[in-house]
Amino acid sequence: MKLLPVRIPILLAIISAVLVPVSAFAYAGFYAMSFTGLLSMFAATWIALDVFLAFLYLLFMWGNVNLLHSVIRTLPEFPEKRMLSGLWKWMTCFAGLLTILTPLYSVFPNSTFAICGWVFAFGVEQVTSIVLGCLLLRFAHRGRNRMLFAIALALALSSVFHFGGFRVFQSAIDRSVATERMLLDESVSGEDLLFSLWGLSPAEFETLDDESLANIQEVSLGVAIACGVGFAGFVVLHTVSSVVFYVLIALYFARKNSPRLPSKWRRRTFKQSEVQIC
Repeated sequence: MKLLPVRIPILLAIISAVLVPVSAFAYAGFYAMSFTGLLSMFAATWIALDVFLAFLYLLFMWGNVNLLHSVIRTLPEFPEKRMLSGLWKWMTCFAGLLTILTPLYSVFPNSTFAICGWVFAFGVEQVTSIVLGCLLLRFAHRGRNRMLFAIALALALSSVFHFGGFRVFQSAIDRSVATERMLLDESVSGEDLLFSLWGLSPAEFETLDDESLANIQEVSLGVAIACGVGFAGFVVLHTVSSVVFYVLIALYFARKNSPRLPSKWRRRTFKQSEVQIC
């Protein structure tokens, strides 16, 4: 019997716990600095983080595809297993598509084709992962396998809280910023650009009184804080659920690899076969 890979999920758990949140928060910080005009000082770091996050996304995506294939192979022949295999094949097809579109999106972030293609493939991949996790939940509940139930729940949660979808909002903001810079001036300050995004022209900005200016600044700060808290929440929840998923996968594979008595599923299947023979 071929041993199941235990080291791979452990390695992915370590990377997910350390590199993913640090890289995501650093990328968000550099993006926030883009409005202050300081980004040019860290342009190389910005590009490196963008490429690194894209690499991490592809790494975890293909890691999940391979790990789920190994998990599905260990399941008994219940009717849901065929549906799980079909979803896994669908997930693999879009993983291959994302392998092409993700680098294109990083190289051509303003391309409508790259944005629309990546958003569609990313959405289908995440929905497929969530549905696959829900089917595994049903499968585990039917077989009364608590560890598999926890694995399926962690998979579904990590897909629900995946923060990669925030990149769509970044693309929309980048397009608005580029348009405003062309209409105003390439050397506009971050404050001028902020008010322009609220629909205020330079002339209208000069006519604002102190109270109106303070209100707009307060609302802008509130929106920025809400976006930051929301993004941080998604990163933390995705990281925690991903780490739990990989750790449980490693324990599940280790238990399958170790010589032991047949599991509950195998004993139940064995008893059913005895009854059918009798």
